[in-house]
Amino acid sequence: MRKFITDYVENCPECNRFKASNQKSAGLLQTPVSSQRFETLTIHILGLLPESKNGKKWIFIVEDYTTKWVELFALPSATAKECARTLLDEALLRYGIP
Repeated sequence: MRKFITDYVENCPECNRFKASNQKSAGLLQTPVSSQRFETLTIHILGLLPESKNGKKWIFIVEDYTTKWVELFALPSATAKECARTLLDEALLRYGIP
C-alpha cells in the first residue's frame, strides 16, 4: 500500500503541481569579478601564538583576491596602528595601491 501511494503521488499531475518544494530558493549572493590584479585585497590576523625569539605573537596575512598572492608578516602586537603600518609599508608601498 505504501508503494502504491508513493507511485500515485509521484505521478499525479495535480499532486506535482501543488506540492511544496523542499529545496531552498537560490540566494541573491553574487561573486564579484575583479578585472585586474591587486584590485581587491583581503587581510586577516592570526594569533595569539606562542612568542617567538624576536617577540612576535601575531601573523598578519595579506592576500590578493584575483591572483591568490599571499604574504605573511609576523607582528609583536595586533593593534590597528601596527596592522595599518605593516599593510602600508610592506604591501602597498612595495607593490602599489590597488
